[in-house]
Amino acid sequence: MRILLDRTLRRWGQCIWTALLLLLPCVHLHATSVIQFSAEAYEVAEDAGAVEISVQRTNDLMAVVSAEFATDEHYSATPGADYTAIVTHLVFLAGETNKIVSVPILNDAEVEGPEVFQVVLRQPGAGAALGRRSSATVTIIDNDRGLRLEFGSVHEDECRGQS
Repeated sequence: MRILLDRTLRRWGQCIWTALLLLLPCVHLHATSVIQFSAEAYEVAEDAGAVEISVQRTNDLMAVVSAEFATDEHYSATPGADYTAIVTHLVFLAGETNKIVSVPILNDAEVEGPEVFQVVLRQPGAGAALGRRSSATVTIIDNDRGLRLEFGSVHEDECRGQS
């Protein structure tokens, strides 16, 4: 009885493995599309007119996927004075791996030093996922030259002369 049971289990095991091996090529292993910035930081001259931000897509290139691109105003650069705030929907067609988003940079006459804003990717669609670089900083390098005076507070002790 035991020999018969061993043979039966062995045959079932072989049947299960055979079925798995036959079905495995039919199973599509789906690698999710990953959308992210190509760099963590960008630098642009204030008089350049625009900064070109590169967004890349990796892994599954067969599907049509999307994500939202937006500027974030919670930094030292001011939207409307230093750059034009934008929100746009990026769609990667099958086979597309890169998108370039142009963010207008506004040239002012203020001597202000470098200013920073952030760009973010959010709301991935159609089965895509955001990668590690889903945000990036943009530094605007001031092109204005001049004298900038900053006055600190003066304490009473500093104003007394020494005798």
